[in-house]
Amino acid sequence: MASLDDMKTSEKSDTKPMAVNGETDFYIDPVMEKRIIRKFDMFALSQYTLIIILAYLDRTNIGMLPVLPALCFAC
Repeated sequence: MASLDDMKTSEKSDTKPMAVNGETDFYIDPVMEKRIIRKFDMFALSQYTLIIILAYLDRTNIGMLPVLPALCFAC
């Protein structure tokens, strides 16, 4: 069984710098990247659409304020 000190030294020797001269050791799968970007775009687009709809409804409600007293028969 390896001692704790042996594990620490073996972990230190296996580590590599993350980037050297702007190059990375990461491989990005183009198919997976496309799927993830599309998934995020669909999420962002749905949120953006909801905000646009709420802004439109708010704008129409504010536009109805001057007309509201004329429509209120019981006031």
